[in-house]
Amino acid sequence: ALRGGMLQPVSGTLKRKYGERDPSGTESQGLTFATEGGTRITAPARGRVMFAGPFRGYGQIVIIEHEGEMHSMISGFNRIDVTVG
Repeated sequence: ALRGGMLQPVSGTLKRKYGERDPSGTESQGLTFATEGGTRITAPARGRVMFAGPFRGYGQIVIIEHEGEMHSMISGFNRIDVTVG
């Protein structure tokens, strides 16, 4: 039920959808947006921050747990202004 209620987390142009392949043939594991530098990113739905910080090859990320055991992983941050919890 939550999937249909999620908002776009950033204003910008949708460049790639979930499951879409890029020119090299790699399948997207999420949505990719083109934005202006410094654009504010918000949670796509109400939830609790489970992780915020650098993670493997993704750079700075935030993982949000939503109701119904759904999670959002948002990356591409220059700066993170949230804390876990």
